Order: sequence, then C-alpha cells, then structure tokens
Amino acid sequence: FSHKIKGISMSKWTPEEVEAIERGGNSKAADKWLMRWEPRDFAEPDGSDAARCREFIRMKYVDKRWAEREEGQTRRGRDEERR
Repeated sequence: FSHKIKGISMSKWTPEEVEAIERGGNSKAADKWLMRWEPRDFAEPDGSDAARCREFIRMKYVDKRWAEREEGQTRRGRDEERR
C-alpha cells in the first residue's frame, strides 16, 4: 500500500490537515468504509496475522467491499432499517 501515516504527537500538522481531521474522524470514516460490513462475514483482524490484516485493508480501502453506496446513508441508518 502507498498510504502515508502521521503520528499525532511526532508529526507536524498544517491547519488544513487539523481541520480535515476535526471534520472527519474515525466515526465518519467508519460510516463511509464500513457501512455494509458485518463482523461475522470477515472479522476485523487483531494484528497478529499480517496477511489477514493486509487482506482486510485491501478489501476495505481498495476493493471498497463494505463502503457506502448511497450518498448520505450512515451505518446507523442502515442498522435502523433492519429493525
């Protein structure tokens, strides 16, 4: 993968990067990339198996296997629709 990672305490951040993080964050990223993900279909790896972690990352970000399909739909919205 060719993604860059920045550490919170060891990296220098531009004001634009800080604003982008504040607007986004993990929950919004999960809404986008894991909207249709069900742990029973492919459990999130714990980090002990590098090949499984790599496969999960590929399916999540490259294949977009569980990504949002309809604009504006959230995981919560999807979960509530099932009830």
